[in-house]
Amino acid sequence: MKNTILFLLGIGGAIVSFAQSYLPSPTSLNTWGDQGNGTYINPILNADYSDPDVTRVGNKYYMVASDFHFLRMQVLESEDMVNWKLLSQVYSRFDFPGWDTNEHYAGGSWAPSIRHHDGRCWVFFCTPDEGLFMSNATNPAGPWSPLVNVCHVEKWEDPCPFWDDDGQAYLGRSIHGAGPIIIHKMSPDGTKLLDEGRTVYTGPVAEGTKIHKINGYYYLSIPEGGVSEGWQTILRSKNIYGPYEKKVVLEQGSTNINGPHQGAMVDTPYGE
Repeated sequence: MKNTILFLLGIGGAIVSFAQSYLPSPTSLNTWGDQGNGTYINPILNADYSDPDVTRVGNKYYMVASDFHFLRMQVLESEDMVNWKLLSQVYSRFDFPGWDTNEHYAGGSWAPSIRHHDGRCWVFFCTPDEGLFMSNATNPAGPWSPLVNVCHVEKWEDPCPFWDDDGQAYLGRSIHGAGPIIIHKMSPDGTKLLDEGRTVYTGPVAEGTKIHKINGYYYLSIPEGGVSEGWQTILRSKNIYGPYEKKVVLEQGSTNINGPHQGAMVDTPYGE
């Protein structure tokens, strides 16, 4: 595939790829995914990978998604962000009360983040009841390190780690029910938060923050407005704590449906 792919978004339980592409041949037999002729049809994965996040390592992409009460968070691998394969699983159980007796429906990981830093892949996620977790691996195929409960707290959600150019680590997150966006200093090994965090943005149902630094600017990519009626916002600042300028980059427009909600921004090996 030679498409320039910028976003993977979870919409209605399917994974949708926004890219430069062309309409498939009317004779195509496949109704979704790779058409075998250099084009594809959305959804690219005909399955429920909710709240996807993606990172690139070399010429390969790695994706994780919410697993809620199912456990065993999946790691998927792709070379073109259209064709994906199951690669590994981050963890297999929670050693907390109620999990062995199925008392935590929808209570597992919400909107994880995956990042590559210092020769390792890192996954961070929150659960509604047990707090912030981290695992890492030198190879995305595993083995993944045992889960670290970085912060045992209720009602945090949607964390994202970030390591700055000077080595300082940060973690962005929101609060159950969405908003505000809070940024903490974090130990470089991802095992401790070093402060109580600072609120850098408040907005209507602001959540799912993903942190990037490009050409000296800090970018926060966040969904706002709720799952069914929301939009995608990008915030930009020269300081990680702001103030941030705001731009809405995906919204309903002239269609009958909205909800580009929770996704990833990732670059290609060619700088796109």
